[in-house]
Amino acid sequence: MVQIPLRAQPQKKTFLILKKYNVKATLYLVYNFLDKQNYLYQWQVDEIIKSDLVEIGSHTLNHTYLKGTDQEMVKNEIFSSKEELENTFSIKINSFAYPYGAHDSYAEQQVEQAGYTNSVTTDLGIISDNDDRFILKRIRPGYNSGEGLINYLDKL
Repeated sequence: MVQIPLRAQPQKKTFLILKKYNVKATLYLVYNFLDKQNYLYQWQVDEIIKSDLVEIGSHTLNHTYLKGTDQEMVKNEIFSSKEELENTFSIKINSFAYPYGAHDSYAEQQVEQAGYTNSVTTDLGIISDNDDRFILKRIRPGYNSGEGLINYLDKL
């Protein structure tokens, strides 16, 4: 599964490659960035959702650093982003990505209490049976995004 970067322009090209090769992916959205310049518009997300290739996950309301941050703010960012995405797109949001990969035990507890089934860090790795589903490692495009990722996927 591919983790799609948020920026809109590489997003459009990457989405075309995903469709071409029928590749599943997860797109983590920062709710308050929707409809802002250089990010995705709601109509684009609607198109992505209709493809059935891409799971939409939450990445907070404002891309807030969660580790050691005010607990009420952490709770609001985690709970409200899920609620807003579900209401806006009429879908169930199950997955969460910690902004900057930053998390602590309180953030992990809030993700679970908000009703997510899993969350991912920026730690490199693969899922194993012993992994905590609220601090999953992953292999993501990260630095290998934009044209480099598109060229890589197109060669497969």
